[in-house]
Amino acid sequence: MGKKDRIVKAMQALRDELNRQHEGSAIAKYVAGTLTNLQHCEGVGFSGTLQDFFQHVPVVKLSEAIELSDAETKLWNQVFSYQELTDSSRVARVKA
Repeated sequence: MGKKDRIVKAMQALRDELNRQHEGSAIAKYVAGTLTNLQHCEGVGFSGTLQDFFQHVPVVKLSEAIELSDAETKLWNQVFSYQELTDSSRVARVKA
């Protein structure tokens, strides 16, 4: 499984858990929307979308004052473990 597939799988799990716990919330919608975009991007577009996500999702989360469950926190941390891939020196290397 390539990096893109692992990231998408992690995002799907986060989306599903957020929808279970916080259905209709801005953060659940933001994660779902970003996931849809990531599923249709490749290369630099994928990395750019992921970088945008990492920059904005904490603000969305804070604006709603949502407290994540243990399961959500675990998935959140799993998704954020891929943040290093948005380093500009690595952007073009995220492949399917």
